[in-house]
Amino acid sequence: MASVQSGDLAGVRAKLQRARAHIEAFNMAMRAFFETDPTAVRMERDTQTNVVAIYWGLRSKPPLNLATVAGDAIQNMRAALDYLAWELVLASGGNPSEATQFPIHTSMFNHKGNRRQVTVKPGIDPAAERAIERLQPYNRTHDPHAHPLAMLRKLANHDKHRQLTFLAARSAETKVVMIDPASGESRSGQFGVAAVDDEGLAGVIDFSDLGYIPDWQPQTHGSVFITFEEPRPNPMMPAIDIMDVLYEYVESTVVPTLKQFLT
Repeated sequence: MASVQSGDLAGVRAKLQRARAHIEAFNMAMRAFFETDPTAVRMERDTQTNVVAIYWGLRSKPPLNLATVAGDAIQNMRAALDYLAWELVLASGGNPSEATQFPIHTSMFNHKGNRRQVTVKPGIDPAAERAIERLQPYNRTHDPHAHPLAMLRKLANHDKHRQLTFLAARSAETKVVMIDPASGESRSGQFGVAAVDDEGLAGVIDFSDLGYIPDWQPQTHGSVFITFEEPRPNPMMPAIDIMDVLYEYVESTVVPTLKQFLT
């Protein structure tokens, strides 16, 4: 990672611009995929219990280019952080090396149980170290693994070693309804949280009080989207929204916080 001069953010900005371009390309490819109407609804009737299970998910897998474009966006965001670390070392009068990278930790303790020293090798301004320490995911007391930097690290590491994969998810307001086409009478089943499972189960509708399953038609309300399979986000979010959150955090929080130490 070559630098023009100490305090130069041109490389950081360029990497973030490339990340944004890849995020936009992902969004366009994802929209094109859903324009092919890849979702399907099917029913399974249990005549013993008079219950209907309705499955709603993808009939075809997302195209491979979605994974490669998302990977490019994620790697450019991670690289922007490492470029920033490089510039912090230069601004402190040091000589960056291959070991220079932006630290991201979900625990304040190392593998020996000792308090972790958050730094950028071979060393930076102590004030910059303290600023980076305050940005660490472990400062989030509830689920530090859901912190934007933790998600970025996990996705970047996953993408480096194996292809990113996606799965289908449904919005929290997902609702399945069966309607009598003659009378308009309906019954519904609903999950209170975003649901993901391998079979695409979207809801269960109980007709046991009737003693039989009427010949009604299923309808679905809500949305199906794609998210990262690993790491699986919590709460469930579309992959495009996750990348937007990561980008916004790096561009609007990390860079402005550390820019002051480059002058």
